[in-house]
Amino acid sequence: YVHVNDLNDNPPVFPSEESFVSISSALTSGTTVAEIEFNDLDTVGDYMCSIISGNGDGLFSLRDQETCVVSTNSLLSGRSLENHTLTLQLSDGLHNTTHVITVHITGATSTHPVLLQSLYSVDIDENAVNTDLVTLEVLNADSFIIVSGNHLDHFSVSNSAIVRRISLGVLDYETTSSYLLSIQANNTATGEYAYVLVHVRVNDLNEFGPRFSNSHYFIAVPETTSLHSTLLHLPVQDLDRREEALQYELLETATPFTV
Repeated sequence: YVHVNDLNDNPPVFPSEESFVSISSALTSGTTVAEIEFNDLDTVGDYMCSIISGNGDGLFSLRDQETCVVSTNSLLSGRSLENHTLTLQLSDGLHNTTHVITVHITGATSTHPVLLQSLYSVDIDENAVNTDLVTLEVLNADSFIIVSGNHLDHFSVSNSAIVRRISLGVLDYETTSSYLLSIQANNTATGEYAYVLVHVRVNDLNEFGPRFSNSHYFIAVPETTSLHSTLLHLPVQDLDRREEALQYELLETATPFTV
């Protein structure tokens, strides 16, 4: 039996290259602005996230450097209608990847779109189509558009603020396990806008059966072999990445062996 060690040969990947989020100028220091999740095909590596540009005023900081949680670092009063473009860099110890997040600071006018929630997290089964995901809670907005994260056109948003999985393309967990949608909410009468983030996680369905590397194995066991000795390790692959959920049994029960 040969165990293959996992090497750190893949970079971490963000769901999208850029995102947009709006926050109120009334936020206090230490408030979460956004949490940018990532995926990595490797199981090894030490993650470190940092803001490498766009934060010259020191308005923002990283609350958790392992998960790229951006938060306010000071009071934002007097900075309404400003845009701050931050570049995040994520390292796994060997590889680096970047994500650009634009933070739009909104004012407190009576006509400005008001976000009752700035970040949504939803789950959807792979292969699903024509499914409503979430209704955005936004005041003073009459039109919506997805501005990033929808490069495969899997999703849409209506002017009634309903984010929907449409029928274009195929959601495949094995290919893309999550999407980060940036949605712009507009007040078309005044031209004011705000951004909201929707993180879509794709559920892995049990589409594939487990497979042994070979259909037959032959082993010779000395008669002096002690009880409970390991005789053979059977490598099994499941394309659904559900190895931890696999159960094994011997079909021939009248044997002196167990699995």
